[in-house]
Amino acid sequence: MRNPIMQMLNRHQTNNPLQMLSEFQKFSSSMTPQKAQEIIQQKLASGELSQKQFDDMKTQAQMFAKMFGIK
Repeated sequence: MRNPIMQMLNRHQTNNPLQMLSEFQKFSSSMTPQKAQEIIQQKLASGELSQKQFDDMKTQAQMFAKMFGIK
């Protein structure tokens, strides 16, 4: 499974944290909850992502959100 964040970072490999932050902000501004849901549904339907993989990632995301105080 390809991770869009890692793909973006690999295209723009840099040791400059400010540039990495800028690239991430560009990526995150184009990613809406609806677009994310659409991508997830496509990957689940194609078999590129299993339900277990999705559930594991969702659990990890919820832990990160809790750690950073995001609801």
